[in-house]
Amino acid sequence: MPVQSSSDYTATHGAAFEGQKVDLQLANIISKTCETSDIPFGRAVVRGTGDDQCLLPSATGQSFLGITLHTTDGVEQADGDHLYEQYREANILDFGEIWVYTEQSVVPGDAVYFRHTAAASPLDVVGRFRKDASGGDADLIVGAAFTTTTAAGAYAKLKLNTPGTGVLIAPDSSETVTATTSVASVATSITYVDTTLGAMALSLADGTEGQIKKIMMTVDGGDCIITPANLAVGATLRLTEVFSSYTLQFSGTSWKVIGREGLAIYTITASGAVPLDIDVLFIDSTSGVQANTLADGYIGQRLTIKMLVDGGDSVLTPANFLDGTTITYDDAGDSSETLFDGTNWGVIGTSTGTVA
Repeated sequence: MPVQSSSDYTATHGAAFEGQKVDLQLANIISKTCETSDIPFGRAVVRGTGDDQCLLPSATGQSFLGITLHTTDGVEQADGDHLYEQYREANILDFGEIWVYTEQSVVPGDAVYFRHTAAASPLDVVGRFRKDASGGDADLIVGAAFTTTTAAGAYAKLKLNTPGTGVLIAPDSSETVTATTSVASVATSITYVDTTLGAMALSLADGTEGQIKKIMMTVDGGDCIITPANLAVGATLRLTEVFSSYTLQFSGTSWKVIGREGLAIYTITASGAVPLDIDVLFIDSTSGVQANTLADGYIGQRLTIKMLVDGGDSVLTPANFLDGTTITYDDAGDSSETLFDGTNWGVIGTSTGTVA
């Protein structure tokens, strides 16, 4: 008769494995191909080169897809562990509750960050989780939360709240920024801009796939120039009046403007490039003759141009112009309505500037 030795089984078993689903509650699982390397279970993965590919994170600002699920179908390694091999399909949980390794002690409700840059500790590896940014080596999963009280270096439950992105932003989550150099949070749905202290330079990091972000001016003490890390068209956006706003959506690798309220107005006083992030350009040539350039815009973009102060001719040269080469504004009151058709700027309506 077989004899059971004490070394065959431990008295207690581990609570879970990395990447194990917590229970049978509602969850969403997607599949992507491991693009460039093997991927262990229970790790954060980000969007790959193709729509059907995933990667371990390698830098800040990458699009979070979800967490790799533990499965016995993974390829067994020499140490007995299983993982998803390069070019094989990985199962990824993007909604629901999952067991993960936490680098720090956590309690229910703590924020969740995934590591994109390995640390000195051999256990603090890419794709694992913690509750802060680790000096910039980890990115926030907006809306995700730890749901257990767990010591550092152990397995904790983590909940992802929104299928498709791991992102949950409450409709009323907002912030107000007031410093002349500010950063718009990607963890809020609305950023209110108060330029009481003067003109503001506002930066915005990349979001996550499908994320919506609105930025609105509430106090006008100067223009607010918004510079997203990646913007689909142009490099900056400009708010110049109270209640003017942009509504943005992050898709692929950049923010897209999907809504606009109010006008962005700019007065040019010297030779140079005309900003693309405006609706109305006023010309003040008090300092003398101006030579200005206008780069290509986006399809359907309109720009109203008017000379307010005539201290010398203002010659505008669009990069591509349907009606000629230049428009010259030589008298106060000269104006034109221009539109970019995707290839050229053209004058629409009547222009009192001289087209040549």
